[in-house]
Amino acid sequence: MALAPSFHRSLTTTTMPIFKTPHPISITIRALYAESTVTAGDGARDTDSTTVEITPYNPSNAKDVDEAKKITVEQPTSGQIVITAPPPTWSSIFTRGTAVIRVVSPMHSSVDASARKGAISVAGDVTNVVLKAGSGALRVDSADKVEANTGNGTIVVGRCRGPLNVQSHNGAVTVDYAGADAVVQTSNGALKIGKVVQALQAHTANGAVTVDEAGADVDATTHNGLVRLSYVSRGAIRAKTNNGKVWCGIARDTRIASIDAHTVAGRVHNSITDNGGSKGKVNVRLNTNSGDIYVDRADAPPSGGVDSVAEGVGRLDFASASGSGSNPPPPPPPQAQHIVTEEQDWGPIPPPSQPTYETLPPRYNQDWRVGETAPPGSTTGK
Repeated sequence: MALAPSFHRSLTTTTMPIFKTPHPISITIRALYAESTVTAGDGARDTDSTTVEITPYNPSNAKDVDEAKKITVEQPTSGQIVITAPPPTWSSIFTRGTAVIRVVSPMHSSVDASARKGAISVAGDVTNVVLKAGSGALRVDSADKVEANTGNGTIVVGRCRGPLNVQSHNGAVTVDYAGADAVVQTSNGALKIGKVVQALQAHTANGAVTVDEAGADVDATTHNGLVRLSYVSRGAIRAKTNNGKVWCGIARDTRIASIDAHTVAGRVHNSITDNGGSKGKVNVRLNTNSGDIYVDRADAPPSGGVDSVAEGVGRLDFASASGSGSNPPPPPPPQAQHIVTEEQDWGPIPPPSQPTYETLPPRYNQDWRVGETAPPGSTTGK
């Protein structure tokens, strides 16, 4: 059912009529200047209806009020909800206001949402999710499949049971769990990944890459920042940085086919004394141009998921290999090391620092984390 614009022309807060949707539905949002939130299920309960609420971002701002008026909601079929706003004209492209869209739908619905300027959040348990923003943070709590792309903003994914492909051109990316192949990329920002069951590709040009647990092949690279693979158990493992340290923890029951570790300006610290194991096999390649490399056996993945991992470049303050926190000695000549034949000094891996938040003035780049709507101290007003 299409709603006439006059329905909410004089209102600053409008709750749309309730659509009867006894089964999971497909939700499509095409509102270029809106911040959208889709919640699958009403709290802990499922729901047999869908409600759509559209409000101006700032009720006292005439442009925001006008933008909210332009948005229409349709139900083409019993299993579809379509929310759209007209594209801007050349004369209005820089003068459009911002609306806020809130949708509550049945659990296990699918979401396809895009915005030119605006954050998008999907809460609850859904199936397929496709999110795209020119500028805006993206968040997904739990889904079967996730595709997310933003030009400017952070991306947070809680649990993805199937394939995952997320990319930010400028912003950190956090993934708590991926149950299938995962591609996680950003051009500028840290990558923080919890557990990945299948193959992982994690690439950033500027920022740290941290992975708690990997169950298959890993290709993790950064040009500037450390790479930390806390627990790997099988597959081809590649970690590379041009400027930063590299850590790799290999499961104790995994057989090591080969280790190739090379640093141009730094040391290789390797405490592995055997290549035995019966529950998997790894081939490990670790490279850095400037920084130390650490290789050791790992008894178990780190607890606490990605929230226990340091926040990223600029806030990572690891101690030296000795754990003293003092500046390391001048780097020795380049080292290259293959399969371990004797015990070497490993030293304690410094614990990650506690995550900290920044105040992020741009409302379209809220630094979301799993299970939160906005970090403490963030600003969302104009």
